[in-house]
Amino acid sequence: MKMKSGIQSIGYSVLAGLTAMTMASSANAAKISLTTSYEVGDYGSDYNYDGPRLDMTINPDGTNWYFDIGTRKRNHDNGQRYSRTDLSAGYRFRFENGWIQPEAKIRRDETLYKSSNGGRLMTDIYGLELNHILSLGGNWGLWGDWSFQMMKETSESVKSGALESIYSDAYTWEIEEGIRYYFSNDSRITISLYDFGRLADKGSDWGVGGSNWSSQARAYYYHKFANGLSIQPYVRYPLSWGERQQWYVSPSMPEGSDQLSKVTRYAFQFTYPVTTAMRLVGEYYLEDIKYKEGYSTGKDDSKTKYFKLGLNFNF
Repeated sequence: MKMKSGIQSIGYSVLAGLTAMTMASSANAAKISLTTSYEVGDYGSDYNYDGPRLDMTINPDGTNWYFDIGTRKRNHDNGQRYSRTDLSAGYRFRFENGWIQPEAKIRRDETLYKSSNGGRLMTDIYGLELNHILSLGGNWGLWGDWSFQMMKETSESVKSGALESIYSDAYTWEIEEGIRYYFSNDSRITISLYDFGRLADKGSDWGVGGSNWSSQARAYYYHKFANGLSIQPYVRYPLSWGERQQWYVSPSMPEGSDQLSKVTRYAFQFTYPVTTAMRLVGEYYLEDIKYKEGYSTGKDDSKTKYFKLGLNFNF
C-alpha cells in the first residue's frame, strides 16, 4: 500500500488508542472494547480501496446492556469514496444454558462518485438483530445471528445544472444459524447455514437497486493457544447461484434474473495479546466470484483479496 496510506493508518491507530485510554480513565462504570484497524481491498482494478475503521462496544458495569459504535472510510483508486457509520443498542437475556441478545440498529452509508455530475448515493438502514448462544447439552451448542432491515436509498446527481434525486426502498434479511461443537474451552468448530435476501419495490421509477438473494454453507474453527494467540480460519461456500433481478438495470425489463453468481470465501482471523489491555488483531480473505454463462451482465469472473490489521483495547 502507498506510503501515505501507511502513515495515515499509524496515525489513526495511535489517535484512536489515545482516545480509548482517555475515555477509559473516566469510564470506571463501564467495560469498553475498542478496535482501531486499517482495511485494504484488492479487486485487481481501479476499484481497489483502503481506509481506517473503528469499532467500539460499551457494556455498563452491572448491566446486560451493550452499545456498539462503528465507523469506516474507504478511498478507491478510481477516486470514489465510501463511508459508513453505525450505532446499535442491545440487551442480553442470560439463561442457565446461554443467552439471547436482541438489538436495535441504525446505519448510514454514503458513496461519493468521482464523475462530472457529482453523483452521490446515500443509504439509511434501520434494523433489528437477534444474536444467541445456547448449550444443547454435552459438548454441543447452538449459535445464530438473525438480522432484519429496512433500507432507504437516495441517489443524487447533477444534470443540466439541476440536482436530480431518485429514491427507492428495500427490505433485507440475513439469517445465519449454526451448530457448535466444543472440543475444549479453548477450541471449537461451528457449521452454519446462511441466507440473504433483498426485496426492493420496483415502483414506477428506477431506483438504485434491485431484489436479490443468495445462500451459503459456512464453517468456522476457533483455537486459543497457551500463549494467548487465538486463530479462526473460516470458509463460506455458495449452495446455489445467487440471483439478481434484471430490472436492476432498467424498469422496462421484464421480471426475471439477469445475473447469477457464486461467491466463495477462504479466510483467516487472529488475535494476539500484546499487554493485558491491548491485543493485535487481523484478518485476511480471498473471495472467488464466478458468474453463470449468459448471466454475467458483462462482468468477468474475479478474485478479491482483503486484509485488515489493527489493535484492540479493553478497559
